[in-house]
Amino acid sequence: MSQSQLDHAANAQPEDGRWQGLYKIGAVAALISVVIIPLSIVAFFIWPPFPDNILVVIQEDRLAGLMSLDFMYLLGNFFAIPFFLVLYVTLKEVNESWALIALTLGLLGLER
Repeated sequence: MSQSQLDHAANAQPEDGRWQGLYKIGAVAALISVVIIPLSIVAFFIWPPFPDNILVVIQEDRLAGLMSLDFMYLLGNFFAIPFFLVLYVTLKEVNESWALIALTLGLLGLER
């Protein structure tokens, strides 16, 4: 990557307001993800994943059942989608083909 491309990316401003809503959603999603990650770590230790009697756990305590089925992980992946989209929109000015490859790999990485 040339120095001019790096300078252009560092000083990039949105040329029109088309992406302002996506930028705001991506920022909120990133902040929520920062909160969800430590919560999912705590939930992992409180509710271990996939106990042998998962159906009994779900019947007795739905929250514990959801947490043992990695609900926080699923929630974190949900909020990662707008974050990856914002990264693509931002980085496509530098190199659109690499940004698209990174977006594709990021979204595929969410697949479990």
